[in-house]
Amino acid sequence: MSDLKYLTTRQLTEIIKYKGSGDYEKNCVPISGNPRKHPYDANRLILIIESHDDKTVFHDFKLNDIAHIEELPNLTKDDVSLRQVQLWVRKDSWIIRSEAYRCVPKR
Repeated sequence: MSDLKYLTTRQLTEIIKYKGSGDYEKNCVPISGNPRKHPYDANRLILIIESHDDKTVFHDFKLNDIAHIEELPNLTKDDVSLRQVQLWVRKDSWIIRSEAYRCVPKR
């Protein structure tokens, strides 16, 4: 398989580390979570954030806004291991944040 074909057929969920030069702490904001392929846009990435109070938050990024990716230790919960990464997102980038909640009437 040629190198070019290998790069074009690689799944979005398989992130390749890139060691670039740059001061990420100065120009970027770190955000950690479980990366997922966007359901319909190949130019975007979903990052699932697990919090300590069992509320799940989803962040939706443009791939061009991600300057660097670092692998983190996997998160294990209820015998399920989730891949964790730290994204270095360029400052002033727009991110869509979604939070799931149950709709119940007020009492």
